Amino acid sequence: MATVRIHRFRLYDISSDTYRISRRWATRDTIELLGGDIMEFPVVEVDASVVGHEIEGMTEIDFDPNKAT
Repeated sequence: MATVRIHRFRLYDISSDTYRISRRWATRDTIELLGGDIMEFPVVEVDASVVGHEIEGMTEIDFDPNKAT
């Protein structure tokens, strides 16, 4: 079983002129590609199958790592 480390992150929202925390979790590489700010804690190691269903390197919206199998 392959695992990946995922983080919470925030991105600048031009429409509200604020930073918003994403409702998704993502890999460090994906967050860096987006230009997001990585939230170093918590970092969670999950099965690789939970990322990439909708967007490469990201979980689904409102992903809960405590309920991941």
